[in-house]
Amino acid sequence: MQRTTPFRCVLLGLAGLAALGAAGCAGPNGAEQAVTPQARHPITVTRVDDALDVAVAPGPFSLTPAEENRLKVFGQTYLVRGHGPMKIATPRGSANAGAARAAASRIVRLMDEVGVSQDAIDIVSYEAEKGASEAPVRLSFDRYVAEGSPCSGQWSTNTASNPRNEMTPGFGCASQGNLAAMIADPADLVRPRVTTDADAQRRDFMFDLYRQGQAPGAERSAAETATTTN
Repeated sequence: MQRTTPFRCVLLGLAGLAALGAAGCAGPNGAEQAVTPQARHPITVTRVDDALDVAVAPGPFSLTPAEENRLKVFGQTYLVRGHGPMKIATPRGSANAGAARAAASRIVRLMDEVGVSQDAIDIVSYEAEKGASEAPVRLSFDRYVAEGSPCSGQWSTNTASNPRNEMTPGFGCASQGNLAAMIADPADLVRPRVTTDADAQRRDFMFDLYRQGQAPGAERSAAETATTTN
């Protein structure tokens, strides 16, 4: 028959107390550990004024190909990121005031070519500097800019020993910065976009194909298909 000695009972008791003490030192992570990378490294969204000045000399107005290209890019940027109206400001009291008004009309037509309707454009005026002979026509619109938080560059944390599974100081910072740079329109982070109506005609057309047993997908030509061999 196996007997337990008093000394062995003492050892077992001490081991049990040590285990209980170690368990008592452990505890759940708190609020600091629950902070997400999005909250720790937030993306800041600000509203800025995007502007472009077009030089106008007194006399007949014309645009160079380079100027037309700059204006078209400006209009395309407005379509993607612009909020509110596009403003075209012409000078008052300058020697080129008449030419500037003609330039504004030409710019409005050019914007219409890239998809900016006249309803989205406000023609305003500003007081030119005294004695100015070539005050510019100024285009502007509001857009949103997203920026990630500055990363600390703190890489000294010992990740070999991390019993509480805590995040390192810079965890997620670079990803947040990349996300801020890739967002097409940072206004989406401020408020959701307006829901647009469904294309009912396209939906009915696709249902008709389905009812007739036809493939609803787009047909591909022989040039668009490829075969592989092992």
